[in-house]
Amino acid sequence: MRADAGPSRSLLFAALLAAAPLLPIDLHAQDEPKRIRVELRTEPGHWLVGQAAAATSDSVYLVPSRTRDTLGFARNDLRRIEVSKGVHSRAGVGALIGAGVLGAAGIALTTSEECEGYCPSPGTGFAVGAAAGAGLGAIIGALIRQEQWQETALKVSVSRKGRRGVGVGVTVPF
Repeated sequence: MRADAGPSRSLLFAALLAAAPLLPIDLHAQDEPKRIRVELRTEPGHWLVGQAAAATSDSVYLVPSRTRDTLGFARNDLRRIEVSKGVHSRAGVGALIGAGVLGAAGIALTTSEECEGYCPSPGTGFAVGAAAGAGLGAIIGALIRQEQWQETALKVSVSRKGRRGVGVGVTVPF
């Protein structure tokens, strides 16, 4: 075992411990109203975001963010309906990018012609750079939060309901 392998392992372990609390955890309650967003056919690219209030076979109702009013939209007026999958940090992506960039920089520094005197191996340079980059990237990525959306649609269903005849229902997978 080489003498310079110890500090790089310690640095990697410290970076992993530092990034652990930044990993995204979804703590939303199951029965909490779902956040949805709707895009109107008349205003492509403009989204109205709020809490899902209700849905019928021909309409969707939502309570926009920062208001208490309920807005109703005819299904034919909607271009798209999306349901929020939650807000997540980008800590993992930041850690990967940081590890790659500073890991490559570590290799470049240890193999450069200017490296005189004690120069660690390229593997050590990569390990130290990647560990530092992962920690720094995770911290930066944790500051970047992004809401994930999934497209959904109104689904009208027709079913037989016992002896009384046919029933029509609507399902909106909120």
